[in-house]
Amino acid sequence: MAMNFITTILSEGQSLVEPPLFNGENYIYWKKRMKNFVLASDYGVWRTIIDGPYKPTKEEKEWDTSNMNMIQLNAKAIHTLFRTLDDKDYKRVSKCESTKEIWQKLEELYEETKKEEELEENLCESL
Repeated sequence: MAMNFITTILSEGQSLVEPPLFNGENYIYWKKRMKNFVLASDYGVWRTIIDGPYKPTKEEKEWDTSNMNMIQLNAKAIHTLFRTLDDKDYKRVSKCESTKEIWQKLEELYEETKKEEELEENLCESL
């Protein structure tokens, strides 16, 4: 019984280790799930997505452990976002320099869809 429940959850993309995939549909739903996934995995990655990348002020050869950890966080954030996208959306955002740019670009691309979904959500809530 428990195995069927776990299988159902995993088959629906609710994994605790794999981010939710985005195929260009249901943007608001994906965005909420993605935010929750990242927050549950690593709060620092979420801050990097929202605030933009850490930019060290020292030369690379002078970096301390803290600098290296922050650079690694940038890479982890980009990797986390890129692995959720299908080929079409990956191509659309692959030239973005940061996860903040990627997140904003997806917002722009799916803004109309977002508005439609919000309208639908508001209609459902008012019933």
